[in-house]
Amino acid sequence: VDPAAPAMLATLRADVNLSVVLEDRLGVEHASGTVRLEPAGRRELVLRVDGPLAVVRGRVVDEDGAAVAGAQVRAAVPGADGAPVVVRADADGRFEIAGIAASRVTLLVSADGRALHAGEHDVTEGELVIRLAAAATVQVVVVTAAGDPVGHAVVSARVPAEGDAGRVVARLARRIGEGRYELRDLPAGPVTVVVRSGGASHEFTVDGREPESTLRLPVSAD
Repeated sequence: VDPAAPAMLATLRADVNLSVVLEDRLGVEHASGTVRLEPAGRRELVLRVDGPLAVVRGRVVDEDGAAVAGAQVRAAVPGADGAPVVVRADADGRFEIAGIAASRVTLLVSADGRALHAGEHDVTEGELVIRLAAAATVQVVVVTAAGDPVGHAVVSARVPAEGDAGRVVARLARRIGEGRYELRDLPAGPVTVVVRSGGASHEFTVDGREPESTLRLPVSAD
């Protein structure tokens, strides 16, 4: 329903119970009700929402405060079933998402060459400033215990989500050579890398500030 519209009318079959649920753009339910439709004529059902719908405004910048134009912003409400709302930052790095009644939203902000921002934000904070750090690229060399390259492993990185200690965002590596894999868009710091090979899964810690790391699988994975 358009927030500016006072009502929405529909023509339906009589002698039925009509259930109506009012949700915001992110799938959060804010009101519901049921009305009996009878042959006598039109019936009205008034749904009231506590509090106004909010507008989330923000600006995406780099470490120096310069605008990151075209950054993708995905907004979702924690625990809601609705599909995320996706917008793009303008040339000045600014974005706006209207029609949100929840008090907190989860934002995933991404841009080429920048580390992902994933965090929960209070919509009452005013204009948000999202800083995207330069992304790190790390090449990992996966070898067996004997030092032979592992050419068909599945390598991924677990990037912690900012503001949410329990969430991680997966980054899948690209195979660039025999036993050599490239992980991009990583934060500059410790990152958990998962290597799946031969039906087994192994975890390692690499430093995003180091351009290359060698990961040696245990003997059981040879």
